[in-house]
Amino acid sequence: MIVLKMSCGGYYGRMRPYEGELRPALIKMTKTFEYLDEIDLSSYVIDNTDMSLQGVAYDDKDDALWFTDSKDIFEVDKNGKMIRRVELPNMYRHPNGIAYDADSDSIWILGFKNYLINIAKDGKVKKRFRCNYRDQDQIMLIDNKIFFTVGADYNGSDNYLGEVDLTSGAVDVYCKLLDSYAVEGCCVIEDKLYIFNDGYYHSAAINENVVQVYEWAKQD
Repeated sequence: MIVLKMSCGGYYGRMRPYEGELRPALIKMTKTFEYLDEIDLSSYVIDNTDMSLQGVAYDDKDDALWFTDSKDIFEVDKNGKMIRRVELPNMYRHPNGIAYDADSDSIWILGFKNYLINIAKDGKVKKRFRCNYRDQDQIMLIDNKIFFTVGADYNGSDNYLGEVDLTSGAVDVYCKLLDSYAVEGCCVIEDKLYIFNDGYYHSAAINENVVQVYEWAKQD
């Protein structure tokens, strides 16, 4: 597992639905969440007026970033210049979570529903698993497992971290995410699990955009 010294998160571009001008960006932060820089992605809205910025992943081979607008997959350099745009087959529309697989130099994508796929950088589908939890969202790859956030129970406790064993294909709930009410991104830094919540955007039980930190047991 790579220990991150800094991270990059996706910013949809509005603090609340339909409030103000839409200005999506990738925001660079230290691991203590101090703002460093950002990449403006407003130009991508021109091609997709239904854009929903999702799934940010760092590609250490290309030293670049991947994200999706919930339609296509994009790779951009650290200045925001497009390296490639990957169109997915119709059966794999509405991509959400993205993770880069350094071992195979490929991309994992979790759909809004139905699927988890592994694609080559030219878009060819290499592997497919059925993964169909309601409100499944963002992913991270640790060893040979994909962990994914589940849930949009903004005022309740039905929000989880799921897991997919990439050897057996088994899909299950890994743990409940207590005190996370508007679950979005996830990452592990050292021995901590960070769950990003956009509770202000969704007027959730914790009406703030916060990062909840949990203990993370080392995986076998």
